[in-house]
Amino acid sequence: MIKNFYIYGLLFIIALLLSIRINFEKKKSFKEELKLYWGKYCFHIHHWITYSLFIVLILIGKYNSELMVNSTIAVLLAIILEDFFYGNVFSLREKC
Repeated sequence: MIKNFYIYGLLFIIALLLSIRINFEKKKSFKEELKLYWGKYCFHIHHWITYSLFIVLILIGKYNSELMVNSTIAVLLAIILEDFFYGNVFSLREKC
């Protein structure tokens, strides 16, 4: 049990560092964002929302092995945590 905790923790840290490197250190010529347009407003769908949905779906459909489920959740939690490095993490609604 403790051994698995360290493996998931290491997997979480590696995924978080890779996510930070990909999103913060690389200058992109395009904007990576998902927006939902509703009337005169745009709703920015942060990746923490998307990956949280993935985790819920994985927990609901737990047909895989415990190792696969826990490993996937560790990686997705790391990606979700990386989004909290942005200042607008809870800014969902904005003018288009």
